[in-house]
Amino acid sequence: MFLGWIGQGWVNFSGWTNQVFGTNNPLPLTLTSNVTLNAIFRAPGDDFAQRIPITSWSNTVTSVNTNATKEAGEPNHAANAGGHSVWWTWTAVSSGNVTLSTAGSSFNTLLAVYTGSAVTNLTSIASNDNDGTNLTSRLTFSATAE
Repeated sequence: MFLGWIGQGWVNFSGWTNQVFGTNNPLPLTLTSNVTLNAIFRAPGDDFAQRIPITSWSNTVTSVNTNATKEAGEPNHAANAGGHSVWWTWTAVSSGNVTLSTAGSSFNTLLAVYTGSAVTNLTSIASNDNDGTNLTSRLTFSATAE
């Protein structure tokens, strides 16, 4: 028997846990009793190179950082070493102030905005860790249209 993940989302597959461990995909199994497996997927946008696009000026986006990681060379966001980032990308269609907020999140968040084309070559624009409201974050920065 082979168990594997294919199709949309398979790129973020990172391994198996519970009674069987590893990253083989497909996973060869010889069943002699009941086996419980969990497939682990990394969060969308986990790596800078696979950041999630935001496509308009005014937008609400929702995501999770379950199984997100901190990749090699990634900066400490808002001076916090952290370890679970999700990357988004956005290009301003006109110049003006932009406000980002994690209001409504049920866990401690932080925000950071950068310019740059690689995770190891980023320039910090703005950051915030805990705006005072239930450990959520909020920041405003001046965007310039490209």
